[in-house]
Amino acid sequence: MNVNTHTSTRELYRNRDNSPLDRFQVRRVAPSVFADREDDSRSKKYRFVSSDSLLDQMEEAGFLVVGAQEQRTRKPDGTPTRKHLIRFAHRDVLEHTRDERIEVVMINSHNGSCSYQLMAGIFRLVCTNGLIVGARIAAINIRHMGHTGDEVIAASLRLAGETPRIMDDIHRMQGVELPYKRQVDFVHEAARLRIGDDYEDRIRPEALLSPRRWNDIGFTAGGPATVWQCFNRVQENLIRGGVPLKPQKDGVYRRRSLRALNGIDGNTRLNRELWDLADSYTLNN
Repeated sequence: MNVNTHTSTRELYRNRDNSPLDRFQVRRVAPSVFADREDDSRSKKYRFVSSDSLLDQMEEAGFLVVGAQEQRTRKPDGTPTRKHLIRFAHRDVLEHTRDERIEVVMINSHNGSCSYQLMAGIFRLVCTNGLIVGARIAAINIRHMGHTGDEVIAASLRLAGETPRIMDDIHRMQGVELPYKRQVDFVHEAARLRIGDDYEDRIRPEALLSPRRWNDIGFTAGGPATVWQCFNRVQENLIRGGVPLKPQKDGVYRRRSLRALNGIDGNTRLNRELWDLADSYTLNN
C-alpha cells in the first residue's frame, strides 16, 4: 500500500541568550528524542539507543543541551521515531565568553533513517551561527546493532577531547590572509557545493562574500580577509539563504533569493564540506 509521506525539517532551535534547553523545550521541538522504542519496521537485530537516556548520561558527564531539531514526517501512525539532531556544550565552556565554543553534535533516529552519529561543532556567539567540523578531524558513526549506551558516551567524550585540535585549526584559519582573488576562488568552489555545476547561471558568487552584519570584524569590500572571515561569511550566506538569485534565461524568476538550508542532512553535509574546503585554503597558501 502506498503511503503519502511529507518530510521537512524545522531549523535548529536555541535559546536567544544561548543558555541550555530544558527537557520541556527539547520535547516540544524534537519529541522523537523521547521515544521509548524503535519503529515497527526495524528487525530484531536492531539495537534501540534511547536518546533520552543519552541526554541524562551526557548531563552527568557535564554536557548540556544547547540546540535541538527534528525532521518532520507526517505519517498515518504519527510515530515519533524520526531523525533528530541535538547540540551539546560542556558546562565549563558555557561559562566562557570567547566568540567560538566547541559543541558535540548528535544525530540519531529510531526508524532506521540513519546510524547514531557524533561530530564536533562550533558555535559563534557573535552571529549565533553553528558550524560543523569536517570529517577529517572528528566524526563517529555507530550502527544500531551490538553496542551499549556507555560506549556511545565514551565516544562523545573522545570527541570532546578533540577540542584543542579543533581550536588549532581555527587559529590557523585566522592566521592565513587571502587576497580578494583567492576569496573569489573560494566562493566559486563553495557555491558549487551548495548549488551545483550550474551555480553561475543561478547566482552571482561574489554576493556570498557580503557580510550579514556591520560588525563582521576586519571586513573591507574588495580587500584582504582571513580564511576564517571568508569561510564564515560564505557559510552563513549559503546556510541561511537570502542571497539574490538570477532570473532564468527567459527573464522569469523561479525564486528571488536562495532559500535557507534547514534540513538536517543537507545542512550537515554542506557544513562539513565547507569546513574541509576552508581547511584546504590554509594548506595551499
